[in-house]
Amino acid sequence: MASKYRLLDRAAAADAMNSTLSQGLWDHERRLRVEGCVRIRVPKPTREAALRRAEEEEAVRSAHARETVELELLLDRLADPVLGPVWWVSRYADLQFATGDPKQKVNSVLSAFEQLQETLHAARVNQISDEKLLVRQKIEEVFSVIDDKATLSLALQVMDRTMEHLGVHGMGGGAAGFNGSGRNLTQGPRAES
Repeated sequence: MASKYRLLDRAAAADAMNSTLSQGLWDHERRLRVEGCVRIRVPKPTREAALRRAEEEEAVRSAHARETVELELLLDRLADPVLGPVWWVSRYADLQFATGDPKQKVNSVLSAFEQLQETLHAARVNQISDEKLLVRQKIEEVFSVIDDKATLSLALQVMDRTMEHLGVHGMGGGAAGFNGSGRNLTQGPRAES
């Protein structure tokens, strides 16, 4: 039982074991009842080594989180149509004005930035497409378990209201577009706004 816990979680391991032992164990003839109390001790060198490992793991997680935040901020800056090109030109200013025609170098740097932005935009579009595909699959999964037309109609109405609440309009001529049938299964005509 104690093997389920990390070395530094010895108090939780002891609590779990004591919880089990506090209920008492009986022999098969119920003549003998055994109860016990556990105290787990970890030798000091082993505990210190575990603490060092935990600190190293936390440092790696912290560095990873910091790098992720920095990259997300950089992505936001690169995707910004105003600040992105300015930052990009500023980053390569030394290269631009070292020798040669600065205008030609600025055009080259901006062209490279434009290509980078197109790549980032395509990646975001692909990510959005993947998210939409996942949502569509989940919706189809929900509809596949609905047996009767009345329940399906109610589900479509709820989904339609939810989409309107989220500000999503014009989804395939109403909620019926979600199941791919092309049939309007909602009761009554849809109000146009």
